Amino acid sequence: MQGIIHVSAANLNIHRGSLAAGRRQARRGIERLSRHGGRIYMGIDVDGFTTRVEEYVSGHVTRPALIELIFDAAR
Repeated sequence: MQGIIHVSAANLNIHRGSLAAGRRQARRGIERLSRHGGRIYMGIDVDGFTTRVEEYVSGHVTRPALIELIFDAAR
């Protein structure tokens, strides 16, 4: 959960025009989220989300990374 909070802070900083602070917060968030990489954690595709965060903070995309929840209908 802390990783998601860092990413949220990164998005806010970038929106306010502080790219360096946004990148720093994003890096912290990605580090925390990567502990759960390679799997679905709390309904979140961690690898996919962190990839989208990296694309946003690097300027490759203009839209912030959104959390997309994945539900397993078999359960």
